[in-house]
Amino acid sequence: MLTAVVYAFFATFLVLYVIMRYILHKQQLRERVGLILEEDPTQQPKGLRAVIKHLSTYFESMSWAKHKEYLLLQAGVPFTGGEFMVISLGLSVFSALLMGAMTGGKLLPALLLGVVAFYVPTVIVQRRIRKKRELINEQIPAALTMMANSMRSGYSYLQAIDLVAKEMPYPIGDEFGIVVKEMNLGINTEDAFMNLVRRVSTDDLDLMVTAFLIQRQVGGNLAELLDNIAETLRERVTMKQKINALTAQGKLSGLVLCLLPIALVVILYLLNPGYLRPFFANPIGKLLTGLGLVLMGIGVVWMRKIVDIKV
Repeated sequence: MLTAVVYAFFATFLVLYVIMRYILHKQQLRERVGLILEEDPTQQPKGLRAVIKHLSTYFESMSWAKHKEYLLLQAGVPFTGGEFMVISLGLSVFSALLMGAMTGGKLLPALLLGVVAFYVPTVIVQRRIRKKRELINEQIPAALTMMANSMRSGYSYLQAIDLVAKEMPYPIGDEFGIVVKEMNLGINTEDAFMNLVRRVSTDDLDLMVTAFLIQRQVGGNLAELLDNIAETLRERVTMKQKINALTAQGKLSGLVLCLLPIALVVILYLLNPGYLRPFFANPIGKLLTGLGLVLMGIGVVWMRKIVDIKV
């Protein structure tokens, strides 16, 4: 049974990889905004996207789909919440049917794998959001320096923002591009930058936007202010990188200690299935297995708390 579970997991994640690659190759936010503003209404989606879009109409009004749409916007994935729910449900049903076929119709393993597969796309999107925030935090000092230098050379405030949108790479270039497009559509500067904070939601970006808004109200040398903010954020990024380097060994130790027992059990079962069968068939063995998993989970959380140092 364990062999079937392993094979089912591999097949599930292979299908997930193919689907998510299809989604993420269009993930650039600039392309998404361009499609929103310039989309040809006569052009309809084709193939798999057309099927997903048709089925998504039944889920658009659900609160779960609306919440996921906000996460998708933060991650830069050009799908609606309803379409994302169709993908999650499709992957869940496929995984459950695959597990049921490989285990001879056993219901419990199929349900467990179906539930896990349903939440896997959400985990991937949340991971993309964390990576995007890390990239933006690293790119903000360079963007602020570019804005300060361009304003000293004679550019206006809006021209400096547009320069960052055109010259800086993903993701901060695309985010500033959305700010420029919103202002061109009539949204005032304060609201456009507050929308940026809601989309990205990082402390460094919040500091930058707060400084912008205060400067617009009280006045002052904006170029000098941008340089000061850039220097402060650059020091914070350097400190975070040092902390990550110093805590990398602890994080790796926690990962190894978590995966080693599981990998050992899987290898022993694949090499000699009868060796572990008496242990798992005995009630005491099942109790010890559950207790060991709980203690491993507590240990992983504990180690992550130890190495998670806030700056």
